[in-house]
Amino acid sequence: MITIDYAKCVKCMKCLMVCKRGVLRPASDGSGRPEVYSGEGAECFSCGHCVCVCSAGAITAAGADSTGFAAAPSSVPAYEEYIGFIRSRRSARNYKKDHVPGELVARVVDAARYSPTAKNAQGVCVTVVSGGAVKKLAGLTFDFYKNLMDTVASPLKKYAFMLLAGLSTVRTIERNAPAFEYGYKMWLEGADLLFYDAPVLVIVHADKTLVMPKDDCGYALYAMALAAETLGLATCINGFFLRAAERSSGIRKFIKLPSGHEVYGAMTMGYPALKFSKVPARRPVNVTYINSEL
Repeated sequence: MITIDYAKCVKCMKCLMVCKRGVLRPASDGSGRPEVYSGEGAECFSCGHCVCVCSAGAITAAGADSTGFAAAPSSVPAYEEYIGFIRSRRSARNYKKDHVPGELVARVVDAARYSPTAKNAQGVCVTVVSGGAVKKLAGLTFDFYKNLMDTVASPLKKYAFMLLAGLSTVRTIERNAPAFEYGYKMWLEGADLLFYDAPVLVIVHADKTLVMPKDDCGYALYAMALAAETLGLATCINGFFLRAAERSSGIRKFIKLPSGHEVYGAMTMGYPALKFSKVPARRPVNVTYINSEL
């Protein structure tokens, strides 16, 4: 719900410029001031942009006036500093055994609040697994893949599974079989090549009915990964667990996944045991410019 205090409004109309959903429009009385429109075609996402752009403090949205919004930063990191920061982030597969304090985990999770979500749904949910629960979850994940490997190793079971999951899924499993078999062998010998003995596992999930839940969760996960770097923590985004969480009822029960939700991302997190002295080279982006002078 948006309201306008016309005693404060200076008629700059900036609120109309930022509102692309037709909620704020020129007043029908020709006064040159904005008004709230609730008719056909108007759809407020509660993004708060109208409040943020109004330097006069004349707009209230969703029950919070302009004094409840934080001041915008006066500056942002220079491009070179920012690029250097994201280049320096490495996927960590060696962690110290040190406990990660809850307050640090909470600060990392808080970064997810500010990642973009389709239609400003803000529906990303986070589950934090820590301590011995990480090892238990690793065991459940290895058990899932072991059963999967046993299934595709049996001609009859493989055929039935192919009818259910599709030929491409079976081919993907077979292609990754050597890597899994090695990982499982090491697991039985006491080495964790799934979560790398990380003290924390961060999982992002959302209601499947959201407009773009997978994208929303992906943005949030990377926002948290970068936030972790600023706090001296390291992370590694984990795809193997993601595939297992999609299909294993045991895993979904263990992480207390709400009904109707899907897991869209996960990353290990902890204090890095290794320090990198260089950043690796990366191929240039394959970019196509359309109707551009660049």
